[in-house]
Amino acid sequence: MKLRTQLILFFLALAALPLSAAVLYSYLAELASFNREARVESQGRVEELSARMAVARARDPASAESTLPAAVIETERIQDVLGEWSASRGEIAFAIDRRGELHFAKAEDGDRLAGLPIEEALVSSPSPDVEAALRGWVVKGSEATNPRFVIARSVARPRARLRAKAGRNLAIGITLIGLSILAMLPMLRRLTRSLDELTLSAERLAQGDLTAQVRLRSSSELGRLARAFNRMAGDLEGNQRLLLAQEGERREHEVDKRVLQAENDRQNRELEEARRFQLSLLPRTLPKREGLEVAVAMRTATEVGGDYYDFHLASDGSLTAVVGDATGHGAVAGRMVTVLKSLFIAQGGSLPLTQFLDQAAATVRGMELGRVMMALCLARLRGRTLQLSSAAMPPVLIYRAATSRVEEVAMEGMPLGGIAGRPYDLRTLQLEAGDAVLLMSDGFPELPNAEGELLGYPRAEAAFQDCGDKSARAIVASLLGTIKSWNGGVALPDDATFVVLRLTVS
Repeated sequence: MKLRTQLILFFLALAALPLSAAVLYSYLAELASFNREARVESQGRVEELSARMAVARARDPASAESTLPAAVIETERIQDVLGEWSASRGEIAFAIDRRGELHFAKAEDGDRLAGLPIEEALVSSPSPDVEAALRGWVVKGSEATNPRFVIARSVARPRARLRAKAGRNLAIGITLIGLSILAMLPMLRRLTRSLDELTLSAERLAQGDLTAQVRLRSSSELGRLARAFNRMAGDLEGNQRLLLAQEGERREHEVDKRVLQAENDRQNRELEEARRFQLSLLPRTLPKREGLEVAVAMRTATEVGGDYYDFHLASDGSLTAVVGDATGHGAVAGRMVTVLKSLFIAQGGSLPLTQFLDQAAATVRGMELGRVMMALCLARLRGRTLQLSSAAMPPVLIYRAATSRVEEVAMEGMPLGGIAGRPYDLRTLQLEAGDAVLLMSDGFPELPNAEGELLGYPRAEAAFQDCGDKSARAIVASLLGTIKSWNGGVALPDDATFVVLRLTVS
C-alpha cells in the first residue's frame, strides 16, 4: 500500500471516529430527552383524566333513588370522561375498572392496543419480555384507584425521525471529511513526491554515484533531512577523493607502505588486545536486586577508552556502584582502569566510600604514573538510603518522581593521583519509589556538536529530566539518543559512560 493511501486512511479514521462518537452521543441524548418528555406528558394526561373523573363524581353523585346499578353509573361516568378528552399527540386513553375491564372512547383504540401487555406494564417492575413487547410505546397509568386511567402513546415514529436525523448528520460529516481529504491531496502529493526524490537519490548513492543530491528547498523536516543527505553524500565523495589520493601516494611509496602496514598491524593487534582486556574488566552482567533497576552504557573515543564502571552487591543487599574517568585514552588509561578494578574488587564493597577514595588515591600516587590521574564517583544504595562520594567527577543527577524534577548533587574532591591532603565529601540522601540516579562521565556534558558548541550541564540535566520517569534501560537509550542527535553520530572526542539506578518500590 502506498504511503499516500496510508495517510488518507489514517486521516479518515482519525476524523471519522470522533465524528461517529459525537453523532451517536447526540442521538442518544436526544432520544433520552424525548423519552423523558413523553413519560412526563403522558403522566400529566393521566392526572388530567383522574381529575376529570373526580369532577364528574362530584357533579353527579349516585342517587339512592336511582334504579341503575352503581357499576353501570360508574361506567357511564368513565365513558363521559373519555369521550370529552381529546388526544394532542395521538395518545390512546382508556380506563380499567375494579373488575379489570377496559373502557375505550373509541373501539378502534382498543384494536390498536390488542395483544399488548398493557396491564403488565403498569406494575412497579415489568419483566424484560413486557418491556420488549412495548418497545414502541410509552405507557403511564394513575395510581391503583377505581377506575385506573391509562395513557398509551406510540413513540415509534418520533424515534425513527431521530435515527434519520442522526444518519443525516453522520452523512454530512463524512462528506465534509471527504472534502477535507480532497483538499489535502495536493499537499500529500508534494510530500510523497519529495520522499520519492529522496529515495531515488539514496538508491543512486547506494549504487556508487556519490554526486547524488536531493533538490529540496524547504525548512521542514524533509528539507533538513535532504540537507543532511546531501552533506553525507558530499562527505562520502570527499572521503573517496582522499582515499584515491592516499592510494596514489601508497603506490609511489610501496616500500614505505609495507613497513607502515607491518607497524600498523602490530599496533592494531596491541590495541585490540588492550581493548579486549579493558572490556574484560567491565562487569559481564548487571547486579539484580529486588525493587531496583540497573542499566549502563559506554561509548569510547578510541579502541581503548579511559572510562570505567563496576558494581558490588553485598550480602545484606546494599549495592555499590562506581564510575571512573582516567585522563587520556589508549593503553596508559587502560592500565589505570586495571589498577582501579583491582582496588574496587578488593575493598570497594566493604570500606566506607570516603575511606576507599583515600586509600585508592594513596595507591595511585605511590605508583608514580606521572600526569595520569583518575576521577571517580561512588554510590552506595542500602534500602532507600543513598550515599555519594566523588573524586573530581561530574555532579550526580537524581530524578525525583514526586516532583518530576532533577536534583543536582555536586561534591568536591581531587582526582586520584592528585594533590594529597584534601578530604572527600560524603553526601547521604533518601530515595522514593520512581526516583532515578544518574552517574556519568564528563564525556556527555562536554560533548561538542558540529559547530564546536558543548552540550553543557544544563542540557544534560534537561535530557535526563525528559526521560527520568521511564525505566532504567529507557533512560540510557534516551541519553544515547541525545548524544547521537547532538553530534550527528560522528566519533566521540571523549569517552561517555552512564550508570542509572532506579528505585521501583518503596
